[in-house]
Amino acid sequence: MGDQSVDSPQPISRVSVWPHATTALLIFGFIAAGWLRLNDCDLFNPDSPRYLIYAQSLADSGQYRAIDTPGSPLYTWRPPGLPLLLAPVLRFLPYDVVAAKCVVLLSAALLLLAVHGIVCSTGKRWGGPLMVAVVGTSPMFLSLATEVLTEVPYALGILAVLYWLGRWTEPNGRHRGLALLGLMISLAFTPIVRTIGVALVAAVGLWGLTARRRWKLLPSVAIAAACLGWLSWRSRQVAGNNYAG
Repeated sequence: MGDQSVDSPQPISRVSVWPHATTALLIFGFIAAGWLRLNDCDLFNPDSPRYLIYAQSLADSGQYRAIDTPGSPLYTWRPPGLPLLLAPVLRFLPYDVVAAKCVVLLSAALLLLAVHGIVCSTGKRWGGPLMVAVVGTSPMFLSLATEVLTEVPYALGILAVLYWLGRWTEPNGRHRGLALLGLMISLAFTPIVRTIGVALVAAVGLWGLTARRRWKLLPSVAIAAACLGWLSWRSRQVAGNNYAG
């Protein structure tokens, strides 16, 4: 009679959309809660107003100037990450605090989406919505996501680095060359943007030493360490205070 299993229809594996739909509803609820909390008050002084001033300086003249502190050096020594993110919207809505907060809130929504994607990539489909619920219901996260502060955008950047790191270190990962390039660029610039970048580089360096297959990470760590060393050296050559110092 022969093998009938060849002719028998094979079951089609179906991917449930409910975990993704649940995450979408959670993110929508988070955005709604953040929208209700938006106001034109700069709660965290002096950082929040300065981020707006620096971003407006970029939007108006393309120069990163510290115009809020008379007698200080003309160009600010703060990292330009958040001002660069805010500059496009402030080009059309000058000094608009609510618009700047909306940009940060959008980055928080993308961060929650990144959390969902990273957790689901491990095979735990309902782990994504669970972690989104845990992070999204944190009062501290809601507060940071609705103020003109750097924590949420930088956390999103750190997750991006970790995502590229995971893609590149997978045994059968696809696009390994592109992932390596993204990882090297990300690690090289993390010491410039924030102190948390220095901690990330140190952590990746220690993790890369624990297994031979991760030794390929070490050149990226060396580039970042060299960048940090150059900043530290420059801080000693320039008079006055600066971020690297």
